[in-house]
Amino acid sequence: MFPGASLPLHIFEPRYRKLIGDCLENKTEFGVVLMREDEMAEVGCTARIKEVVKRYDDGRFDIVTEGVRRFEIISENSEEEVLRAEVSFFDDEEAEDPRELGRLSESVKSIYAKIVLAVAKPNTNLTLVDAKLPRLAFSVAEHLGVSLEVCQNLLGIRSETKRLVELERYLEELLPKIEHFQKAKSRVGGNGHLT
Repeated sequence: MFPGASLPLHIFEPRYRKLIGDCLENKTEFGVVLMREDEMAEVGCTARIKEVVKRYDDGRFDIVTEGVRRFEIISENSEEEVLRAEVSFFDDEEAEDPRELGRLSESVKSIYAKIVLAVAKPNTNLTLVDAKLPRLAFSVAEHLGVSLEVCQNLLGIRSETKRLVELERYLEELLPKIEHFQKAKSRVGGNGHLT
């Protein structure tokens, strides 16, 4: 989860129902951290509950959350039902060169538009991303559904310039693959043969 990102969740496990109930009652955030095969990432993002879409009779919830702030895990406490951690919140630290930031932002938006247009229907709205800095990298990554590894890397980078450099590199590698796939798909759709 990225700061500013929206994430709908269906909460069904009793321990998470209690967590969400506590968050609603106390108007607090909860942490979202990537887990891979029992290994937890060191950087995550807090989420606040924007809306309770539905409460079920059995205690389940459908909610919409929004990413708020990034954190680094200092220590974990797994003694309770829900993993808790001591965290250190962080923002971007580095001063940005406005010219380089502008160049990178235009480059990433251009590649994003090419990718969307390659896979979308004509007249697709390209303004779905939050083009405001410093959230452009997060917004483009979220809307394109880039790999979890890339998203996790972007989450930990403390400079929008560096995030955009990483994302630009990733998208430049992705675009030709998408264009190739779309060409092959249209050829197959034409006569049933690739050639």
